[in-house]
Amino acid sequence: MKTNFKRFLGVAFVLIMALTVMTVSAFAAEETVAKIGDAEYATLAAAMTEANKVAGDYTITMLKDSAEVFTFAQKNGVNITIDGEGNTFTGKITLNAGAGNLTFTDATIVPANSQTIYLNASTAPNVTFDNCLLEGNNKSGTIVYGYASNTANAVVVKNCEASDLQYIVSYRQTGSNSLLIENVTATDMIYLIRPLKCPEVTVKDVTCDAVIGIDVKNDKYGHLTLENVNINIVKYNGNYYTPVNGSGAGINYDITVKGKNSFTKDGVAFEGTTWFSGNAGYVITVEAPLEVAAIGENQYKTLAAAISAAKSGDTITLL
Repeated sequence: MKTNFKRFLGVAFVLIMALTVMTVSAFAAEETVAKIGDAEYATLAAAMTEANKVAGDYTITMLKDSAEVFTFAQKNGVNITIDGEGNTFTGKITLNAGAGNLTFTDATIVPANSQTIYLNASTAPNVTFDNCLLEGNNKSGTIVYGYASNTANAVVVKNCEASDLQYIVSYRQTGSNSLLIENVTATDMIYLIRPLKCPEVTVKDVTCDAVIGIDVKNDKYGHLTLENVNINIVKYNGNYYTPVNGSGAGINYDITVKGKNSFTKDGVAFEGTTWFSGNAGYVITVEAPLEVAAIGENQYKTLAAAISAAKSGDTITLL
């Protein structure tokens, strides 16, 4: 009888231990935040640290939302893509040094800690946000903020929807070597971007509602290209500001406008170049569109050429 009882206790102990291990394993699995291939990691920072060991291209897949705040120095030759898989990142990554490429894709980005990417070094990786939702709160927060001089080689924000932010990108001192904002819709913004001291800025295929669109005041020796841009300014504290603000001591700063653009305040067009506020240090060049009219798929450089080519029943569309 005692033997059977001891045997029963032994079996029960084994079962309890097995259930304990299963419970701990299940709990650990629930806490997994990211993975590289089949390898899973408890934090996004841990996954990035693992990718940073050897040069190469790495895709980190987020398995759940993350609110991590950490510092990262990406090594030369390391290219990291963080695939959000529709999850939300509310944390902050401070890039104190580094090279390579760092990309966020298919994620909701909320700068709950004032900034999402904080560039705070003389070198940093190229930073890209692609196909992301960029969401602020009460017109606050910045997705990419650069403080130190000569930071990332390039910053790209493309195929994104932004709302309720202070800025998408803002630089305090010298910014990246280039900044591209492309195919972006932004609503309820204070600014679209503030690319101070960034030598090459391109804003293309962008629609924006903001208090001020693009702030390049006190900027020097830079170039801003606006192509197919629609910026609508909304009244703020009883005042209207401008789509492009160049007030201050601009020196040899060139602005090129091309394609089909619209600059309005609550839907009413700015006259001439009054969409820009600044001094003589800023030079604005407006390039005439290559084509101004179309009949179906055929485009023409002048309306007269389109009329001449039109046949009975054709519709001429002004571009």
